Amino acid sequence: MARTAAKKSAPEAPPITTATVKRHDLADALSLVASVAPRRATIPVLEGVLIETGNARLRLTCTDLDTRITTAIDCDGVLNAPVIVSAAMLRDVAKTLAGDQASLALDDGKLVITARNGGKRRLWTMPVEDFPDISLATPDNAVTMPRDLLAKALGNVAPAQSAEETRYYLNGIHIHPEPGQGGQDLRLVATDGSRLHLDRVELAEFDDEAWPDSAILPTRVITTLIGLLKAAGEDVTDIGMEISARHCRFTVGDVTLWSRLIDGTFPDYRRIVPGSLPIQFECPAAELVRAIAAVEPVATEKTRAVRLQLGTATSSVCITTAEGGEAIEPIDDAQLRMADEIAIGFNARLLKSALQLFGGERATIELSDAGSQARLSCPAHPGLTIILMPMRI
Repeated sequence: MARTAAKKSAPEAPPITTATVKRHDLADALSLVASVAPRRATIPVLEGVLIETGNARLRLTCTDLDTRITTAIDCDGVLNAPVIVSAAMLRDVAKTLAGDQASLALDDGKLVITARNGGKRRLWTMPVEDFPDISLATPDNAVTMPRDLLAKALGNVAPAQSAEETRYYLNGIHIHPEPGQGGQDLRLVATDGSRLHLDRVELAEFDDEAWPDSAILPTRVITTLIGLLKAAGEDVTDIGMEISARHCRFTVGDVTLWSRLIDGTFPDYRRIVPGSLPIQFECPAAELVRAIAAVEPVATEKTRAVRLQLGTATSSVCITTAEGGEAIEPIDDAQLRMADEIAIGFNARLLKSALQLFGGERATIELSDAGSQARLSCPAHPGLTIILMPMRI
């Protein structure tokens, strides 16, 4: 009698494992990385967030192919395998879960998120192998710099970035090293053709010969980086920056921000920055901002220029329009050197924006004549230089 062949038992599925995190940490981390993920991508996996666990950390990554951001939070336990789900959907789930913790687990091709009160959300996953494997090339240059100094310099320079698409190489901030008084300086420059903002951050010495010819950080990366630097905790005192020929990478605490550089050549800004200028006008920056704001109600959409009527005895801000009339506001505590009087026009919005960077300190406006660019500076902010083009009045 033939024996009946024993049935082979199917291999047992690995046990489901769970990673537990603080719900607020998960929501905050997802809000950060999801800002990079496009909402309607031609490649669906770009709308997702890659979730990985290891070493008691849960790591989240999003990319749009040009920018990639990764952050990590503390967790208990691990997931069976990496997983990808919709970044926006998981972010909204994390924000609305009840309780102060969330447990994540992989079950039957879905990511199961369980709240402390037992509420569950099951999200469809995407193929992990479809997630772009962006090669973070070994950088040619790596430096460390104080977080607060870089945040301040970026905030000072960012307003001058251009939004003009035809001159795409101005849609960001140009960074490059240059010898400074105490070693190397990192120069940050931006211009939109009407103004130029230049600031610097002191660095330890490094191999500037390996620096690429033109390193231009895109506007989107600048905005994200400024937000990261402001949100970083007090324990994050230094940040890391790495530059290669085509890419940059910043490390801010637990967050890594990677981006492509703008493929272009920044103009030689040194030709725009004038040398010694003979005429100097000084006043408190906040006082000049006040005077400009006082005359602006008379301005119209067609009239963007304000006239600075500068003299040794009195100085004032003026606006004259055919529709609104005329407004004159004196500037208190002002001083003009090397000229009896001069009148020069500026774009009111750009002049106010520049002066506000100096706070309540005294600002200096240097001129050669009424038709040439002006240089704005402040002794309390020695690294910051602003060049403004005049307007015809």
